[in-house]
Amino acid sequence: MVCHGPSPLAGTYHNKEDLFLIPSKRLNKILKEGVVLEFKNIFIDGEVAIVEMESLSTALNGKLFNNTYCWITRFENGIIVEVRAYVDSAIVQKVMDEKENI
Repeated sequence: MVCHGPSPLAGTYHNKEDLFLIPSKRLNKILKEGVVLEFKNIFIDGEVAIVEMESLSTALNGKLFNNTYCWITRFENGIIVEVRAYVDSAIVQKVMDEKENI
C-alpha cells in the first residue's frame, strides 16, 4: 500500500493497520478533532474501487486542514490487496511545519 507524494506521510505501508494508524497517529497530534473524512465519490469497476474523500479538520493552531484524498483500491476475492493513496502533500507539510513552530 503506497501513499504517493513528498509529504511526511508518504511511503509504503505493509498492512492495513499501518496504512490507517501511522498517518492518523501523526495527524491526530496536530488536528483538534483528528482526521475527519467525508466520502465524496466511490467508483467501482470489477475488482477496483476509486474513492474520493475530503477532510475538513482544524489544526491546533486554528487553521483549516481542508485536504482531498483519492484512493485507488484493488480487491481479490473481496479482500483489499493494494491501495494507492493520493493526498495534497503541500497541505500536510504546511500544517506539520506550522505545528512545529508553535
